Amino acid sequence: MHEMNEKYVPYRGYDAPYIFVSYAHKDGNKASEVIGKLQMEQYRVWYDEGIDPGTEWDENIAEHIENCEYFIALLSREYLGSMAESRTRWEMSVARIRVSQ
Repeated sequence: MHEMNEKYVPYRGYDAPYIFVSYAHKDGNKASEVIGKLQMEQYRVWYDEGIDPGTEWDENIAEHIENCEYFIALLSREYLGSMAESRTRWEMSVARIRVSQ
């Protein structure tokens, strides 16, 4: 199973610096482990489980990328393979645009 561990709650808000984590959903277990370790070290972490139901997915992701202090992409074969799909490639593009501004 590749689902995220639900005990790690994504950061809510924009009032403090946070880390945006991009990952392939097939790597959900590994992403959960990394997110858990970051949170145990008191880092605020946002990832796509923080998208509120009924909100516009792409706008929500873009807003969180634009407001994050750090963007971490958990690169793996699955992530790079999914770069051919739109989600991870789009997240990286939004992050690159934010950095260049």
